[in-house]
Formats: sequence, structure tokens, C-alpha cells
Amino acid sequence: MCFELEETTSVSALLLSGIDGARRQFVREGYELLERALHVARLARERLTAEVPELNVVDPEELGSRPGVVGVDPTHLLIEVAPVGLTGYEATHWLLDEHAIGVELMDHRRIMPLITYAHGEEDIERLVGALRDLVDSCGEPGRARDVRTLPSRSELRTEQAMAPREAFFAQTELVAVTEAAGRVSAELVTPYPPGIPAVAPGEVINEAIVATSRASAPQAPSWRGPQTKP
Repeated sequence: MCFELEETTSVSALLLSGIDGARRQFVREGYELLERALHVARLARERLTAEVPELNVVDPEELGSRPGVVGVDPTHLLIEVAPVGLTGYEATHWLLDEHAIGVELMDHRRIMPLITYAHGEEDIERLVGALRDLVDSCGEPGRARDVRTLPSRSELRTEQAMAPREAFFAQTELVAVTEAAGRVSAELVTPYPPGIPAVAPGEVINEAIVATSRASAPQAPSWRGPQTKP
């Protein structure tokens, strides 16, 4: 646990050699591979728009025009599933369970499949078919799910009650997420996405963090904290 707090667990000679092999491939074939990925992504948008019109595929140019956006990767398909009454979490679990299709990211309203140069037209056929099946099996077109407003930055800001080291090495206990508000965390709590810690060791968990965590992961596990309340 001490190691994971400060270092990556991903260091691997096999992984590093694979990265170097990928670097070599992109030096030799990079433009061709990138163009293949862009072509497949365009095909996916066209087919989803035509065959699954109930879902909104966000246009890269529209996304790029939003305040604060400096660039958009067109190989990331941002698909709104809220218009058919589903959350991104529900859609993600269903796609994985029923069609063995995983997506890169999801949130309360959207899913984001990732297109790479390794994908082809047969993969797009499978994705479009799965999303059509999702809408037909689970969706209620026209019934947008109520989406809870996300807390502001100030609401998510935490109080540092103990030094991180003190909290980390304290006598701890597991506390259910529903009972965690007001308790000090003894570990990093890192929801994904975005993969940024919501709470660090020594910080007091507040109601906004608990509510956000329960909304994105209703079955979230217990959190570890010092036995003595602050």
C-alpha cells in the first residue's frame, strides 16, 4: 500500500518493450495507421446517425466550439444515451454483458467508445448493431433520465484534518460509503473517470463527495479511515 501511494504498479519490461515496438511501428507507418483510425471513426459516426438516430453522437466540431476546449480527438466517439432514458453506466454494463463490448469512458449521460487503427468496418458493424439492440431492448426514446447536478468545486473541497502520513498509518476501520461523511480518509479515493483523487489521506469526507460517489457507483465499496473521528 505504501508503494502504491507513491509509485506506479505498471513498470514491466514486457510493457516497456511493447511501447518501444509501438513507437517503431508508428515511425514507419504512423500516417497510414492514423488515417485508418480516422476513416473508421467517420464511418462509425455516419452509421450511428443513420441507424441509431435515437442516440446523439456529438459532432467533434460542435464539441471543439465549446468554451475551454482547445482540441478534440475525433477517434473518441462521444455518444449521448440519456435521450433514451439510460445513464452511461447502465449502457456500459449492458453492452459488456450482452455483447462483450467495452467502452473507454462513461458518465451519467454518455459513453465514449475508442476507435483505434486496429479497428475495421466489421468492428463498426458490431458496435452499431449492439447500440441498436441497446435502444430496442432497454431504451425509452423521448424519456430523458433526470441527471443530478454535479457539485461545485467549492462543495467538493475538503478539509485537511490529519497529516497524510498520520492518517495512513493510523489504526483504521472500513466505513460504508453511506456513513463516511464527516470521517477522515486513510486512503486515496479515486473515482474513474476522471481518475483524479476525490479524497486524499487525512482529508475529511463530506456529503457532496459521498453523494457524487453513490450516484456514479451505487455499489461502491467501503472506504478505509482512522478509527477515531476527527
